[in-house]
Amino acid sequence: MKKNFKKIVLAFAVLSTVSVTAVATAFAGQGFTDGMTAVAGESSPSEEESVEFSEEESEGSNPIEATSEIEPELPGESTPDTAAPIESTSVSETSSVDLSKPTDSTDKETESSIESSEETESSEEELPIAPPAPINPPAPSEESDSQGPSTLTPPAVVEEGQWDDTSGQWDFVLADGSKYVGWLQASGVNEGKLLFVSQNGLLTGRVEIVIGGKAREFYFEENGLSHQGWADDYSFYTRYSGEIVKGWIFIAQEVANGKEVKDVWAHFEEDGTPTSGWFTYNNAPFYLIKGFPLESGWKTIDGAKYFLYETGQAHESWKYENGRWYYCKPGTGEVVTGKYEINGTDVFFERDGKAAEGEQIIDGVSGYFVNGYRVVGWKQIGDVWYYFNEDGSPYTGLKEHGDYLYYLTEDGSMLTDARKTVSGKTYYFTEYGTAYKGWLYAEDGSWYYFKDDCTMATGISEVNNGRLAQFDANGKFIKYVV
Repeated sequence: MKKNFKKIVLAFAVLSTVSVTAVATAFAGQGFTDGMTAVAGESSPSEEESVEFSEEESEGSNPIEATSEIEPELPGESTPDTAAPIESTSVSETSSVDLSKPTDSTDKETESSIESSEETESSEEELPIAPPAPINPPAPSEESDSQGPSTLTPPAVVEEGQWDDTSGQWDFVLADGSKYVGWLQASGVNEGKLLFVSQNGLLTGRVEIVIGGKAREFYFEENGLSHQGWADDYSFYTRYSGEIVKGWIFIAQEVANGKEVKDVWAHFEEDGTPTSGWFTYNNAPFYLIKGFPLESGWKTIDGAKYFLYETGQAHESWKYENGRWYYCKPGTGEVVTGKYEINGTDVFFERDGKAAEGEQIIDGVSGYFVNGYRVVGWKQIGDVWYYFNEDGSPYTGLKEHGDYLYYLTEDGSMLTDARKTVSGKTYYFTEYGTAYKGWLYAEDGSWYYFKDDCTMATGISEVNNGRLAQFDANGKFIKYVV
């Protein structure tokens, strides 16, 4: 492949233009005693009533049906919102001129360790950044430098005139004998290809041309025809005008089976070589192999996990997949594992990148997790309520919440519909988990009284009607004293 580099200043009007438009892309349980019911208001036992008291306890559970004032609040504010990828739009070609497709498939061998995950997603609303439109074909010029004549006879062209090499270079001579300088359009079997004739003859090989103060590279065949598509060694790709592509272009790619062809965005470096590996475009990370993106989905690259779109762009921020959340680091797209700070809060992720769920230990930190956030405060798990401390451990013992008192058992679950003695004081917790106050009646005829601090009365105690009453050691009402 001949590689000649010259600078030529072009000043003719655009012969043909290609434009591609980018359209920016309570708890079930058993009773305190069998058949015990609460008596509301001023209800109280008569002086003749007397029954035995059962010592049995139960730590069962029922669904909570109390008002919101006594119902524990869920820690729902930590749940991440559905992340949307960077906005973009689809791309459509509006030109009648076909951008050249590669004459052969590219060698798409992976240059780094890449594994495709079985987890894939086809989400129409998640579109990556749309790369820019290709540069239009160059305009012809009156000024150029000689590249030397080709040893091959130039092809036929549309313009009237003839080729002449008597001066040691291929010139195109018009009917009036003057030499033509500028772009020529081939005819016949080469129709659609272009040639460029300078004042010093027909251009061939790889040349640099300055258009509007900007240098562009072109490649012409030995016979002067503009090269279209891939170079023989796939080292660069040209438009129909022969211009070597730098940046984004929408072209055809052969898929892995070598038969089907699909249109994709490809990217080329400033020297024209296909981009391979990671690069940044519009502050977003992209990953390509020899100019082309991998199929969209989860990929493992050099030991790290990523989600790539069909353009090669890596997803950033939160990603929801098959009922689980992931977080991809901004700037790189790498999926987070272990503990990671997001907006000033520690969020926890499992080894495969899923946001932590349930009770577990991650990076030495234990707790109960929801969408990666460690729960602090009240949390209903199944039909059971729990309260978690700031360090993630379950709270145990008596717990005040607003105007109500609760009891959390040794495993952290809230006690319901049962009696509990704590530090020598006995309480009764209702089916909603709240400690009871007032008279309590058992179906066997027993009466009990729970004071304003929710403790059960024993001995001589003042009751809510202002009278003094006598209770036995088990809290059973015996008689009024006064």
